[in-house]
Amino acid sequence: MRRMANIVLKEAGKKYVGLPEFARVGGQILDELQLEQQRGTVTSVPDERTIRYYLAEGLIQTPEEKQGTASVFSYLHLLQLLTVKKLQAEHLPIRKIRELVA
Repeated sequence: MRRMANIVLKEAGKKYVGLPEFARVGGQILDELQLEQQRGTVTSVPDERTIRYYLAEGLIQTPEEKQGTASVFSYLHLLQLLTVKKLQAEHLPIRKIRELVA
């Protein structure tokens, strides 16, 4: 648990410009955390398409800040992404995760 906190806390205050950068950083952290996704339909590391789905489902808040045409994701968005992946690793379906974050 302490290792997890250290990995995540080093990102506090950072911003990620654009979905590709946000997906890359989220993926790197999830790789470090080594969360096991047991179900074949759930990826351990989300790609841009998966993150767009999470945004559409309201699992991650839509970024309000923009830099040019790119959305700017914050530490809060990163925490939301990591939370969704952690809950999926615990076998919770998207429907249940949506209820929890509402």
